[in-house]
Order: sequence, then structure tokens, then C-alpha cells
Amino acid sequence: MEQDQQRIMFSDFTTVLVTIRGKNTPDFAWRQATWQVKLEKSADLPTGHMVVDEGGRDVSCVELLDVLHECGLTLDQLHKRLDYSEMSNKSTPLLRYVFTKRLACEDSLQALRILDELRDWFAVNMWTCKVFVNPKNDGKLLSIELSGRNPLYETDGSPRKVWNKDSTGERVGDAPVILTAKLLLTAENDELIIAEIQSSPA
Repeated sequence: MEQDQQRIMFSDFTTVLVTIRGKNTPDFAWRQATWQVKLEKSADLPTGHMVVDEGGRDVSCVELLDVLHECGLTLDQLHKRLDYSEMSNKSTPLLRYVFTKRLACEDSLQALRILDELRDWFAVNMWTCKVFVNPKNDGKLLSIELSGRNPLYETDGSPRKVWNKDSTGERVGDAPVILTAKLLLTAENDELIIAEIQSSPA
């Protein structure tokens, strides 16, 4: 995954926003979140240095909560709102988890349930991922935007299968194959990276 040459040291950030956009969001977190007033478009869009561009598709975030925890980032706030799109003429839910570096304290049972739910979501979905360094908070705010949720499992719990396709969209192979994430959002030596997931040999 091609990235800007600037290295992003994850432990430098004092605030990390993890935003899920889509018609479905984690249910318990959505019910616990505080409604947020829609900001002006220019003020709301993540701005600044873009670490991962919109080509970051089929990304797994299964390691993200452990990375946040290792850097001392704790769930601090939870916001929600509906974003209206003129293109689709409908409103889309937006759920934002705000992680900050706070004095050591025990997570409440509610926070632990919210995090467990998010961990479960990361285990069974992959995403289109964009990551920005936001100039707010003296550049110590990182924004991770997740959209285009792509479930890895069917509603009955069985792995989803899809046909491999060539560059023209024609099916390749004799049968559908199990859908898997291609990329992983993680940190390596404290550097935030999107890593290619190596498929295990057959």
C-alpha cells in the first residue's frame, strides 16, 4: 500500500478518532452514544496529512484496539449523528469513538462492553479505510475513517464466498473462494502502517 513518505509514529498522538460510516453501526455503542450537531462541511472533514488514501480497501482492523491500548489510548467519548447526502437523498449514520490519553483508571463495565462489541465488529468485517493526521490539537489528533463495511461471514455464521475475477470482471476459477481481508491496519515499531496480509500456503 503506497503511503506518504512522512512516518506516522502512533504513540505521538494524544487523541485518535475512529469513525464508522454506514447504514449499520455497532448497536450497543449507537444506543450509548451522545447525539452531535452536524458541523459545517469544511470544519467536519478530516484535513491535513493523509496517511492512507481511498485505495485502502478490504482492510482488516482486527489489531487496532490492541494498538490503541498499547499506546495508552482509552475510550473517552462516543458521538453519533446522521449525515445527509444530496447524492443519495438519504441520511447515513456516523458513529465516532474518541480515544484519548488519560490518567490511568479502570474502564467502566459500559466502556468494556462497547470495546468488546467493537472488537467483535473488527473480527467479522473489513473496510475501506482512510487515515488523516488532523492539524487540531497541535497535530496530535489522528482520524481513522472506516466506511464500505464488507462482512466476512453470512448471517448464519458461515464464511462468505465470492468469485475471483479478472481485470475485465470475468469469473476466474472453478468455484467461489472464501472472502478474506487483503490488508491490515496496524502499527510496527510504533509506525502506523497498512500491511498486506500474506495468504497461507495451501
